[in-house]
Amino acid sequence: MKISKSVIAVAVSSVLLFGCDFDVGPQSSTPAAGNGSTGNAGSVVVPDTGSSVSNKLVQITDTSTTDTGELRLKLADGSTKAVITSIAKGKLTVDLTYINDDPAQIDDQNGNNAYITLFGTGTSNSNLVGELAFNNSGDVFYRTNQGKPDLSSAPVASFTPGEKTPVEMTWGNGEYSFKVNGQSFGPYPCSAETGPVQVIALKMGDNSHTTPYKLLVDNFKVFNVTDAGDETVFTDDFEGRAVGQNLSANPYNSNSNEAVVIGEGSTDTGSASNGN
Repeated sequence: MKISKSVIAVAVSSVLLFGCDFDVGPQSSTPAAGNGSTGNAGSVVVPDTGSSVSNKLVQITDTSTTDTGELRLKLADGSTKAVITSIAKGKLTVDLTYINDDPAQIDDQNGNNAYITLFGTGTSNSNLVGELAFNNSGDVFYRTNQGKPDLSSAPVASFTPGEKTPVEMTWGNGEYSFKVNGQSFGPYPCSAETGPVQVIALKMGDNSHTTPYKLLVDNFKVFNVTDAGDETVFTDDFEGRAVGQNLSANPYNSNSNEAVVIGEGSTDTGSASNGN
């Protein structure tokens, strides 16, 4: 999917943004902190659900200097209806699109990375099982087991910002691997913890900066890999959700932030039901 048409963005802003043909409803007049701002007014306008669309997906933004844009899945949360609460050997697949449809915003070159993060028994750096980082130059880095732990010193893969990018991550036996656009990388040693994955986070930005970039998420699936085959643990294509739904509750973890359903195509009367 090449992102090229106009969009009314879901991020808090009082200006029209341009770039993608997404239906996100009317805007709020509430101002937001732009990238590089010291403000903390990072909130998301929840648009009306009055139009039908050909496809639904999630837009993750980071307009706050005190939190990260995030779609968090905690397998132990009952609302996920996950068949297991942790995955020792597993796989996730997801379609990501990294975009900047607001080039007028100030970009201070900080906090622009998007991430796919695998956590074990907690959600701190010491609980990292593995992580991928996508930057605004189209580079992909992986989280090593050295230092904090640190990202790889050089990119190991690439993608095209503005285009849909299929990504797959697999983990187990103390290591993890990934695919970007079908090309394989790894295995690499787990970053900190080597046990089962309990939390998966799709993130945009960081806790201390804002960013004009956005991460679009679609076709999110999680599997338990067994000798008998891949067992589906969780899946969401977001089609059963309403345009404008803020995904900070069931089935996602309440620590999700600035993750809102948007649509591409023409209008939606969709329900706000679980999209599993």
